[in-house]
Amino acid sequence: MTERFKMFIGRSINIFNILEVVKLNALTFFLLLAFLLLLSTNLFADQGCLEANQLVKQGAALADGSEREIEFYLKATELCPRMAESRYNLGLIYLKKKKYSDARESFSKALNLRPDPDFKVALAMVALAEGDLAGALEQYENILKENPTELKAVLGKGEVLWKQERLAELVELFEKYKAGSDQAAQLIKANLAFVYERQGKLSQGLALLEEANRGLTGGDFDLDVGRLLYKLGRFGEAATVLVGVAKKELPAGFNNYLYAVALLKAAKYQQADVVLRMIKVRDNRYSESDLLLARLLALVGQNKFSEALGLLGEQSFDGGDKRESSQSVAIDLARGAILIKLGEIEQAKKVFEKTLLREPANAIANNNLAIAHFYSGRFDDGIKLLLESLRFSPDNFEIRSNLAAARSSAR
Repeated sequence: MTERFKMFIGRSINIFNILEVVKLNALTFFLLLAFLLLLSTNLFADQGCLEANQLVKQGAALADGSEREIEFYLKATELCPRMAESRYNLGLIYLKKKKYSDARESFSKALNLRPDPDFKVALAMVALAEGDLAGALEQYENILKENPTELKAVLGKGEVLWKQERLAELVELFEKYKAGSDQAAQLIKANLAFVYERQGKLSQGLALLEEANRGLTGGDFDLDVGRLLYKLGRFGEAATVLVGVAKKELPAGFNNYLYAVALLKAAKYQQADVVLRMIKVRDNRYSESDLLLARLLALVGQNKFSEALGLLGEQSFDGGDKRESSQSVAIDLARGAILIKLGEIEQAKKVFEKTLLREPANAIANNNLAIAHFYSGRFDDGIKLLLESLRFSPDNFEIRSNLAAARSSAR
């Protein structure tokens, strides 16, 4: 077996492509400006309202949506019926708990006591949360007619347009309001970046996200900057950004997973392996099979083939949905390629043959089975399979290289 033959076996392991495990999901698009819990600045004439003001402060200090916080606001409302703040804060809690009728009632009572734009925006938020897009849009537009600079209403209207897939109007809206240095303006820039990402304008989106991130102090959009760097193929830069995000959340799931993926793309396998081993938490943005495939790539990249095979064990992911089925095929291809590296050629053949029963047109399975045949000295059978692979993937450079090397070795 010549060294040249080993080289294209190595290439085949690259093209079964564990890297394709990484499917970045769009994160939550819209970041509504967090309403500050309002505290009364008025000095009320009666003792009841003074006591109520203190109760609202105590409730706002909790800010956990607990029954205790609710009790503070209810007691404040009882002591001072003309206090709007307690009703507004109650509404925020009910909205978070999806008690929309109670939230609407609380916000309406607050608005009757004082015509504050925040209370009007809050009522529109209830309509939006209930799925009444037309009603929410009408309310946001009415707010903007009264106060064209109310950026919270701009953000709310933007979310409605997003849900209605009216992206051109959304870009026009956010472009108009993105100037400024306050928090709302930064959120508008960031959300405009997400619209550009949706439209495939990744570089424009990245520039806006980086600008928004500089305007905020907590690195609020580091994760999204890392995502876009990754999607633009700037893997080393993505890993540099994402390491900071991961450190904030160790040993949690997605941030570390995304950081590890960027390291894999940058061929920093040992570092990726360390990060992947730390992940203890799962979430719906990646599956168990995603994590397994990422760990396999980290081990394969370090030539730790026995450990990789041990990690696979007897695991199989034959999920019913299309994505899990695809992952199951990727795991089988990985298993077969690792077996080839360990010299277990006959076992590898069985794995690839099983894959081809499920997906006869899978070019990678045909290619890797061909290579298993080459190791067994069955060049004619292997070459037939490579020609079949080219029928399914005619522009695949790796398969063409394997075919040329096989024909040379067979002479």
